[in-house]
Order: sequence, then C-alpha cells, then structure tokens
Amino acid sequence: MENFICQFSTFKNFQINNMAKIRDSESFYKTLLYEFQNASDITVLTLYVGNLSGSEALFSEIRKRIHDGKKTRIIFDYNRNKENSDALEMIEQYGIRDVFYYANQNPLTFLPSLILEFLSVLHIKIYIFDSKVILTGANMDDVYFTSRLDRYFMVEDKKLAQYLRNEIFAKYFLKETAMSEMVNKTNLESTFDEETLFCNSFYKTYVSSVQNRLVLGTAHENTLKTDNDKTALNSSTLKTNNDKKALNSST
Repeated sequence: MENFICQFSTFKNFQINNMAKIRDSESFYKTLLYEFQNASDITVLTLYVGNLSGSEALFSEIRKRIHDGKKTRIIFDYNRNKENSDALEMIEQYGIRDVFYYANQNPLTFLPSLILEFLSVLHIKIYIFDSKVILTGANMDDVYFTSRLDRYFMVEDKKLAQYLRNEIFAKYFLKETAMSEMVNKTNLESTFDEETLFCNSFYKTYVSSVQNRLVLGTAHENTLKTDNDKTALNSSTLKTNNDKKALNSST
C-alpha cells in the first residue's frame, strides 16, 4: 500500500493523501452499488459489462439515476461488447443505452475479435463517483462482484476526479459515438473528431501495408519457386547432355 501511494508523489498537480484499499470483490460490489445510489456524478471506464443479477441491479440504479437527472456515463469497449448480446439486450430493456458510450470505433471489423483486442482494446478500468476515484483491474461484470479477486484502491481527490472526467474522458471518449447512435446505425464518420479520424487513417494505412507485405511476400515466393524450377530444369538438361556425351564415347 505504501509503495502504491509513493507512486503518486511524482504527480505535481495532485496531492494524493486520502487513499483506501477495498478489501475484496464483495466489498467492491457493495461500494459500486452504494455509489450508484448516492453519487451525483458518475463516470465509469470498463472493458465490458455483465448481464447477471449483480449487473442488473446496477442497471436498475442507472435507470433511477436517469429519471432523477443525475449525471451518468459508462464507457466500454466496442470490440469486446459487440458479441455480448445478453448484456446489450438488458441495457435496451432497462432503457439506459443513452448513458453508454463506445470507447473504440475500430474500422478493422473484418479481423477476428482476438486480433482486434490485441491491436486496439482499451483495458483501463476507472470508476469516478463525484470526488472519489477507484483504480482497479476489475470490470463492471458479475464475476468481479463475487469470486474474481482483483486490486481496488479508492482515492478521494476532487482535482484528480475532475481531471480524469474532463480532460481524459470528455476529451477522448465522450466526443465519440454513444451506444444509442450505434444501435440506430447513424453516420459514425460524422461523429469522429480529428484525432479519431487520424487513428482510422493510421489503421487503414497499417492494414494496407500488411496486405502489401503479404502480396509482395507471395510474389517473392512465386519468383523464388520459378527460379528454382529453372535451375532444376537447367541441371536436368545438363545431366542429359552429359549422358549423351558419355554414350557417344562408349560407342
């Protein structure tokens, strides 16, 4: 714990003094449930969300928050969640999709999910409740609420919470597409800012270069094979000529 706190001593803009360690997965879930019920402003970044009873209870609290006009933003990864149909259907059923945002609109949809995760998935998990920040490796998924133990540190610092909420999430994620826009299949290209378009351009260039390498590699192999065939043919012709000379000498 002391070593973890010492790492914050290098932060010039933040004085991190009030920090607590959450004991286990059950305590982590109880903390989330309490904050979803009581916090005025919530921002969550998680890789994916669950679809069992623990997650459903949080979805229920999110619906109450929407009704009460409390700020709520859940940012999760598109690639990891697009195949989680049960969770997405539950979000639809609770009518809370407007508070969910996709952190990554990756144009390489033709690649397998495992490769996409390696290339572009964002694995950061941060939970912000007013001035409290939970730093953890736990996703907002039921297995992390019951049996899967992770590390959980709660930092209470208003400046840090505001920095993460305004300078990181709002700047780099919330300008992108809300889940409701994805469901309605609106024009995603028009919602991207310049940084996102740059990333898309980078990925397209990357794919193009990989494809070129594959094509050039295949062409090189074919050329090499052709050269080898020619060499083998020349060797065979030379051997035949030598055999003819040997036969003539014998005769």
